[in-house]
Order: sequence, then structure tokens, then C-alpha cells
Amino acid sequence: NENMSLGLISSNLGMAEPIFRKSDIINFDLSVVKYGDLPISENNNITGLTSEQFVQLAKYAGYSDRLKILNFQFCNEDKPELIADLIATSIWYFIESISSSLEDEEQLDTIVINFEETDDYITIQQNVANGKCYFSIEGDSTKFPCTSEDFRLARERGEFGPRILKKLRKIS
Repeated sequence: NENMSLGLISSNLGMAEPIFRKSDIINFDLSVVKYGDLPISENNNITGLTSEQFVQLAKYAGYSDRLKILNFQFCNEDKPELIADLIATSIWYFIESISSSLEDEEQLDTIVINFEETDDYITIQQNVANGKCYFSIEGDSTKFPCTSEDFRLARERGEFGPRILKKLRKIS
């Protein structure tokens, strides 16, 4: 389980993408959408995600090849057309991302860096077609999702991003 603050997600939505990519179950609670974007009586949040950010997260959910359950949660019957529109748009982008993932060719840009703390070699890959990034540890076939920012840091500076470092330290 990983947690991210609203501020971090809002400032860089792409940081949430790897979390969605490795998820089995995703529950979208419509109460996280700010009132200005979803004005229903149950939702009185002046802060929160915009409807566009909410839809983008649904698109990220479609990147998961492990997903078994996708749920949209709301408790309000007020303005059902607004709720239905947001859910329908989210599902559209969810399906679109599944469809595009199936069509993508597996052209990988690969970088290998030594992790000095354990002396393991870490392979970081980016799919050229869809931009999805993964890293793996030498001798292990498990691929861990990471961000394009993690890939950029590895390419430009030969460094690991915070997500990769956290995972490597947790594993070792």
C-alpha cells in the first residue's frame, strides 16, 4: 500500500500512475472531486481533485494488467446526471487506456545502473510507445512500476528517483 497526499497528486498527477499500474482493486470515491467541479450536496470540498484529474486517474487505472475490480463510489442521489457524466467519462478513458496498451509494441529503452548499497544492477526501462516505465533487480524477473521522471533521472544523471530508492531499500 502506498499513500500520497492531495498536494502531491495535484502538483504531479503522474506520480500516482505507477501505483495504479500495480493495483488489483481500485475504488474511486467521487467525494474527492472538489465542489466546483462536482456540485452535489454531499460534496462540500473547496479543495480536491478537478474532474480532469479524476478522469486522468481513471485512465491510469486502465494501465494495470492485474486489475480485477474497478469501483466508483458515491452516496448521493443529488444531480445524478453530473455523477453519471463523470463516471461515464472516466470509464471511457479507462477503456481507452486498456485498448491502447493492447496495441503498444514492446520497444524498450533500457538503462542499467549499479546500486552501490547492495552491489546489484538495476535495469530501468521505458516503453517507447506508451511511456510506461519499470525497473527490475538483476536476477529477478519482477518488474516494478516507476515514473518517467525516475527514468529521466537515471538517463541524465545515473541516479535513482525517490520511488525506486524507497523500493530498493525496502527489498534489501
